[in-house]
Amino acid sequence: MAGAIIENMSTKKLVIVGVILLLFQAFSFMVGGLIAPSPTTAIHYMATKCVDNAKSHSQSKWFMPWGPNQCHKIRDFDEATAKRIEANNIVFAVHIPMPNKEMSPWFQFILVILQFDIAFKMYNQIEDGAVVTVDVGLAYRDDGLSEWTEMAHSVELRKLNCNFTTPKTIDNEGRYYECDLMPLMEIGCVFHKYYLLNIRLPVIERKKVNVGIGEIKDIRLVGIHQNGGFTKVWFAMKTFLTPSILIIMIWYWRRITMMSRPPVLLEKVIFALGISMTFINIPVEWFSVGFEWTWMLLFGDIRQGIFYAMLLSFWIIFCGEHLMDQTERNRFSVYWKQVGPIVFGSFCLFIFDMCERGVLLTNPFHSIWASDVRTELAMAFIIVAGICACLYFLFLCFMVFQVFRNISGKRTSLPAMTKARPLHYEGLIFRFKFLMLVTLACAAMTVIFFIISQVNEGHWHWGDYTVQVNSAFFTGIYGMWNLYVFALMFLYAPSHECYGDEQSSVIMVIHKEFEAAGKEPGLMIWRIENMDLKPVPKNFYGNFYTGDAYLLLYTTRAPSYCIHMWLGEECSQDESGAAAIFSAQLDNYFGGKPVQYREVQNYESLTFQGYFKSGIKYKKGGVASGFHHVVTNEANAKCLLHVKGRRVIRATEVDFSWASFNKGDCFIVDLGKDIYQWRGSECNRFETVKASQVAIDICDNERNGRAKLHMVEEGAEPQEIIDALGPKTTIAPATPDDEKVDTCNRKKGALYMISDATGFMKTSVVAQSSPFKQAMLSLEECYILDNGVDNNVFVWKGQNANVAERKAAMKVAQHFIKEKNYSSKTQIQVLPAGGETTLFKQFFSDWKDKDLTTGPTKAYTIGRIAKVEQVPLDASTLHSNKAMAAQHSMVDDGSGKVQIWRVEGGERVPVDPTSYGQFYGGDCYIILYSYKQGSREQHIIYTWQGLKSTQDELAASAFLTVQLDDSMGGAPVQVRVTQSQEPPHLMSIFKGKPMIIHSGGTSRKGGQTQAGSTRLFHIRTSTAKATRAVEVQSCASNLNSNDVFVLKTPNSLFVWKGVGASAEEVGTAKHVVTFLGGKPTDVAEGKGPAGFWAALGGKKEYQSSKALQKTIKPPRLFGCSNKTSRLVVEEVPGDFTQSDLATDDVMLLDTWDQIFLWVGKDAKEVEKTGAPKTAKEYVDSDPSGRHGIPITTVKQGAEPPTFTGWFQAWDAQMWDTDPLERIRARF
Repeated sequence: MAGAIIENMSTKKLVIVGVILLLFQAFSFMVGGLIAPSPTTAIHYMATKCVDNAKSHSQSKWFMPWGPNQCHKIRDFDEATAKRIEANNIVFAVHIPMPNKEMSPWFQFILVILQFDIAFKMYNQIEDGAVVTVDVGLAYRDDGLSEWTEMAHSVELRKLNCNFTTPKTIDNEGRYYECDLMPLMEIGCVFHKYYLLNIRLPVIERKKVNVGIGEIKDIRLVGIHQNGGFTKVWFAMKTFLTPSILIIMIWYWRRITMMSRPPVLLEKVIFALGISMTFINIPVEWFSVGFEWTWMLLFGDIRQGIFYAMLLSFWIIFCGEHLMDQTERNRFSVYWKQVGPIVFGSFCLFIFDMCERGVLLTNPFHSIWASDVRTELAMAFIIVAGICACLYFLFLCFMVFQVFRNISGKRTSLPAMTKARPLHYEGLIFRFKFLMLVTLACAAMTVIFFIISQVNEGHWHWGDYTVQVNSAFFTGIYGMWNLYVFALMFLYAPSHECYGDEQSSVIMVIHKEFEAAGKEPGLMIWRIENMDLKPVPKNFYGNFYTGDAYLLLYTTRAPSYCIHMWLGEECSQDESGAAAIFSAQLDNYFGGKPVQYREVQNYESLTFQGYFKSGIKYKKGGVASGFHHVVTNEANAKCLLHVKGRRVIRATEVDFSWASFNKGDCFIVDLGKDIYQWRGSECNRFETVKASQVAIDICDNERNGRAKLHMVEEGAEPQEIIDALGPKTTIAPATPDDEKVDTCNRKKGALYMISDATGFMKTSVVAQSSPFKQAMLSLEECYILDNGVDNNVFVWKGQNANVAERKAAMKVAQHFIKEKNYSSKTQIQVLPAGGETTLFKQFFSDWKDKDLTTGPTKAYTIGRIAKVEQVPLDASTLHSNKAMAAQHSMVDDGSGKVQIWRVEGGERVPVDPTSYGQFYGGDCYIILYSYKQGSREQHIIYTWQGLKSTQDELAASAFLTVQLDDSMGGAPVQVRVTQSQEPPHLMSIFKGKPMIIHSGGTSRKGGQTQAGSTRLFHIRTSTAKATRAVEVQSCASNLNSNDVFVLKTPNSLFVWKGVGASAEEVGTAKHVVTFLGGKPTDVAEGKGPAGFWAALGGKKEYQSSKALQKTIKPPRLFGCSNKTSRLVVEEVPGDFTQSDLATDDVMLLDTWDQIFLWVGKDAKEVEKTGAPKTAKEYVDSDPSGRHGIPITTVKQGAEPPTFTGWFQAWDAQMWDTDPLERIRARF
């Protein structure tokens, strides 16, 4: 058990904890002594002698000793003799309780003791070994008028053990024997108000029944039950202690699971002890007040037995685990010899209890001590259990002796140890001695109070107060063992502090979260909580708390890895330090191959931003601050997000008030079931569209599609917003955006070498400015590429470099930033040789990779040698690609059940399963996907909305989706999909067939639109390996050297393959051909027949850039905006699409051999005139030394194919309708 809390507590804190525990202990004694009455009450009864005159004795007849239906009574046996009443006709009747009293369920149990008054007679003496046969019946009723109901009846034997202390002479006749008490009855539940005992002593002389038992004069009974007042105090105490132990137990286990190692044996045993204590504490006795649960006494015995067995086992294992030189530890099997006697002894006592109280459940008059055989059997079980206890205590004493001897030996060797180890051993010694002292104190108090309760009369008088000693014993000892377990779990929980550098190095182990890391492609995110890693649920990816630190791992298909350490603005120094440690551990886990990034809130790298195309959301709070995070997926969540950004969308949580609003931005008012996107009167339309992506993402992911989206204009706020935010105040004017550092490459870099030759990490200049030569990097060294003026610092690790230099890379970079006085927001990238990013390679004029990937939109991966191998196409599993599933948060591989309906006439009309996967732009569809998650069936409802569908169909599709969701109990996840924006999972559910999207038309029979006679389908595989075929205009300018196209004419069918096309795309073309019908003619790029070009309207220029055919540099898209009266260039992160082209901006597309300036129709004049100059500066300042690259200016609506070819399925009519109006259809 690694360092416990008690080892790191100061003496002052330990004394405070001890005083608090002692106060609670005193309180538990005072509760019993001053508040509770005596635990039990004993009532003495004298049996009434009734005469049964019936010739045949009926068991259904009950004899009452008093009341209106009382029996015919006799005073004594002399009267019976005078009236010639036989012994067999005499019934001893006892009514429980006394007249004018009632029994109560609060009494819990009834124990009845039997005693005979036997007179000495010379002619009728008690024989040796005499046995009394008792015919006894028990009945009950709940009012004074109803008939008695039999509860039990039995004929029992009881041994008479009587002494006559005076001489047995005629003179002493009539004196009474002194007879031992005998158990008669025990009931584990007092459920009825009145009980009646009828006892007969049948005499059968020929069978020697009740012969030689002396002359019985009277029968006395003692009824013992628990005091109702004590029961209530006892129940209240259990009810209070149960949540106390349960809470500390949950806290204890959470603290264990926070550790980066699995729980050790001692921690598990302490937790098991807490479970056994909770098992005792659970106040199930409350139910016995309302239910006739006669088994409660047996259940109580079992619970106590489990607790004490667990306590004894804990003491043994605690001692064994503190034998510091013992090699065999942390395994339960090591202690089988010591724990064996506990288990066997507990089993013997359990058998004994079942033979006694177990039988009482069916026969309350049973006694295991009634016969010699049963008595001997019971004694055998008890003796064996006693022997086991003796063996256990011998083992325990021997182990305690061994530990103390081990401690004395360790103390002599502590001075010779390194600085961390003495602290470690001192902690072990202290915690062992502390527990021994506390345990002995608890045991001593238990024994002392037991003796006091036995020898004392039951109560003390203390001034005007009466102290109930027995009650104080019960509540005090019960409370003491609860406090013992509570203190044990609190003080012996693992501490997250360590013993200096040596311990820190030991803690650098493989974290349990790393075991699943990097197994499959995609993104994994952890948050730092209490210095440990906790995974973030996938539907919360993109949400970051400003007071926290996060660790992200992105795994590519290669595989290769990117590690990102994200630090919130308000995260603590401890959390940022823990993030750095875990980042180093994760890098070490992958053998130093990953690229490491240090990300700071609001200054994240483009690589990081590209993971979250729906925007990054900053939430208030954090773990270290003690702030309780808002559960944003709850229906009653309240949150206000300020959305900013045109290319990189950032949504920051702000105060939930009107004071946070301004006229120039968008805000999201999240009320749980309703999500309102508020748009300021001066807000840009393009930013409104981008902000909508955040609102839609919250609805689809955090609310699982079960929230309503609303778009609200400033001045038209609905009453729901007013009710939530209060009366509306004056909205602040628009505020200028923060000044951003241009992300175009307008600055140079410097190259430094890292060396520890002097014993300290130092840097020396290799080159003062870029561009650099690749030959400057030696595999034997580590280097820093300084681009600090652009907030970037790169560390390159040669694969043969010194291990210390490689491991210290991140730390050296952080020191370098401080030394250069750069901003604390500077991004750090740590790159292994062979895993260089594009941003790093651009500083080298002659960079060449050992292996190249194909196609700018193919998987651009990094790795040790960055080699990517194309996987051969298997049409049957085309969309079960695991890389795609992981990267895009797919729930499964698409092999579940699919049902598709078309929206027609306001109703759902089933689609023919043979046409599944085909979607028409003039229709709306509802797709129900069902899949298994473990043993549970889950559902997703996709609502696919064609771009040419009517407004009525759009509204009907939304209504029918909600209707279907309601019919399934609100369980499905809802996802709205707009044509050409299909998520990878939707494309994967058609059982190996690609998704085919028709530009318009409808799939209904007798539809209003027929497909054209000539059709062209564009087939492309994205970075996610998701393939779809999209129908485009039949024009040669739409061809693309990187892709495959299928052309259908009235008389022929062509498959055109670009030189850069992939095998996946060629395979997908086969499916399209099958759908279109006909015998295909394969056309290689550059060899198209005349009929092919004629069908496309003649040869035209199309996208055929060489960069498309063989490149390792993906294209980059930048936005040039003058919104802040200053021309700012900002890169679009991740895979860009046509929708990223802002119509009110100038966009810069860098394809590495050409620069495009795209001018939006709403761009400002200053942007139009300033953009060419910006483009020229961008090229001239390129760190790789590019010069003379052609710059082409294109205008919105007149884009050439050399430009549109970089965007899949370019839609020339996309801007015919306002993008803002299109997005409104989703609200």
